[in-house]
Amino acid sequence: MGHNYALSTVVVSLGASVTDTGNGVDSLVLLWLNDLRVAVWVSSGN
Repeated sequence: MGHNYALSTVVVSLGASVTDTGNGVDSLVLLWLNDLRVAVWVSSGN
């Protein structure tokens, strides 16, 4: 679980820096990140 949590934290941090550019795809990036977090959470056995 620890590894998956660290991975999701990195992904969220990366996503935050990407959306900070304000290039108009913020909502799409956030949706993608949310889907990825759910996939990681499910694969971790929760």
